[in-house]
Amino acid sequence: MRRAKAIFDEVRAAQAQLGVGEPEESLQRAAVLRSEAEEMLRSHHELTSFDRDHLRAAFTYATLTMVLATAESEAPLRSVPRIRELAGEVVAAHGPGMETWKVLAAAAEMLARAGDAPGAVWAIKKARQLGDGGTYLVQVAGGIQSMYPQVYAGSPDEPSSEPPPLPEPRRGSQR
Repeated sequence: MRRAKAIFDEVRAAQAQLGVGEPEESLQRAAVLRSEAEEMLRSHHELTSFDRDHLRAAFTYATLTMVLATAESEAPLRSVPRIRELAGEVVAAHGPGMETWKVLAAAAEMLARAGDAPGAVWAIKKARQLGDGGTYLVQVAGGIQSMYPQVYAGSPDEPSSEPPPLPEPRRGSQR
């Protein structure tokens, strides 16, 4: 069995590729590593706590990398459904010790930039529900609240486990 720490280290390397302008390669690499971590978590019940923690972190950071790489490599209209899907998947996989809130905060920022107010508000409110309430979450929430005050005020403080449905595309939208 491949070591969990090695998978985690490879995820961090895939994340580093984003910083040097290789989002497509980073996305592909992170997707493979995320699947590998998820499979090991599901099928290997004899994992040590060290391995389990590293696999959970690998899954989380691979998903985070996929969110950022998707936003960087695709047009907003095309990236929104995939970012929402990744956010929903990480919520479904959430467990003890997982930093799911980091993925959700990044998804919230990327969705807000793409103009998806309902998705961004859901993601940041879910991040705040699952997160540590730290400064970063407060800042992201404040930014999204200022961008979309009516949507933010009109959404539940206890969001569901799934993002809201995508709005119907407007005719003539060129995003």
